[in-house]
Amino acid sequence: IDLRDYSFKLLKGTAAVHAASKKVQNVLQLGELFCQYYVETEYQDDFRKFINEITINDRFQTNRLVSYEYMTKNIGWCRARIMPGEMDSKGRYMTAIFTTESAVDHHKELSVLRVAASRDALTGIMNRYSGEHAIKDALSKPEPAIFALFDCDHFKMINDKLGHPVGDQVLIEVANSLTDVYPRDLVMRLGGDEFVVLVTNPVTVAQAQQEGIACILEPLKDRLKKIHIPQLRTTPTLSCGAVFIPARTNFELADVYELADKKLYEAKVTHNGNVASAEMPKE
Repeated sequence: IDLRDYSFKLLKGTAAVHAASKKVQNVLQLGELFCQYYVETEYQDDFRKFINEITINDRFQTNRLVSYEYMTKNIGWCRARIMPGEMDSKGRYMTAIFTTESAVDHHKELSVLRVAASRDALTGIMNRYSGEHAIKDALSKPEPAIFALFDCDHFKMINDKLGHPVGDQVLIEVANSLTDVYPRDLVMRLGGDEFVVLVTNPVTVAQAQQEGIACILEPLKDRLKKIHIPQLRTTPTLSCGAVFIPARTNFELADVYELADKKLYEAKVTHNGNVASAEMPKE
């Protein structure tokens, strides 16, 4: 691009770009044509600002390379870049090079990384970071919910006597059981052998209100009995501290967790595999 009169020379491009370049007088017109036919509507205004050659020199004062990612109508994500070329005696750039290329593979890689960052490496369910963010968001909504904190019974003994590979298998099977029983709810691994389920399914919450929280944990007990790990003589069990969160409240996660932790301690003292529950006090 010649920044003095905005003329341009096409170095490399698709057949469509070559054809379009022959219909315009300068790069401003080419950019507008490209924007109109190829750039998705919601990205067009920002794309026009990006390719505004009049502002390029000012942008080069702070960045030697300016770039912008946008969505196209035909191939998906693309990345455009403008790089400085020749400079005059006054320090103003006379030329620049504009490139645009597919960024689909890059965005696929980012998507994989985002998933990896949000998931527990061992069990595949939400990790603490992503889980806490999701739960905080859910707690800000007016609907009632149940916060259930689970702990694997005798887990240290399993690790010490049978080894960590067996312990890992227990955690994987427990995570699978939780997601099977609560497919519409938030399930996360808090850390170690502790898991959290935030029950938001209206049907399940209503059942817990009518029959008690323990009733919605019965299907989980049945599911845990189906776990078969040859090295274990018995199937794993979970103790639970559960907290009912009334509708139209906005409790802090730390307060809900503190009460659930107290109830979990009560459950384990009473009997392994037991559940102790409470309701968050009215504000």
